[in-house]
Amino acid sequence: IFKGMATFGRASALRFWREGAQQGDAQSMYEYGCLLLSGDEIPRDEGEARRWFTALAERGDPRGQCWVGAIHYYGRGVPKDPAAARPWLEKAAAGRHRSAMVLLSLMYRTGRGVSQSTREAERWERLAKTEGIDYEAHFTMEEVR
Repeated sequence: IFKGMATFGRASALRFWREGAQQGDAQSMYEYGCLLLSGDEIPRDEGEARRWFTALAERGDPRGQCWVGAIHYYGRGVPKDPAAARPWLEKAAAGRHRSAMVLLSLMYRTGRGVSQSTREAERWERLAKTEGIDYEAHFTMEEVR
């Protein structure tokens, strides 16, 4: 996100990503959704962020799928619903999205939105490690959210 802002300047980057998102550019949809969700550079709008991430997810993009899952899991602009998060996270994980794998592992480890299963938690953990994630560091960060 900030790379684009450094290159173009904040106002130009925001306009660039918004216009790109409106034209259907996947990277722009992702970047603009992240900005809307964070509220760092523009007013936070979790509903609008969810709209962009959902559009991206419906195109099969694992980044959008993971964000839609995380939005439901954490309740960002919607009621917390880990069960609704699961199918989106599974789609993202099938697309080799490491954060989705970690969150699925956390869900199975804690039984949030799924039946608790150490075996499934460990399976997702192994897959995340296979993809090169520092699972222990990532898992610790997910736990404290």
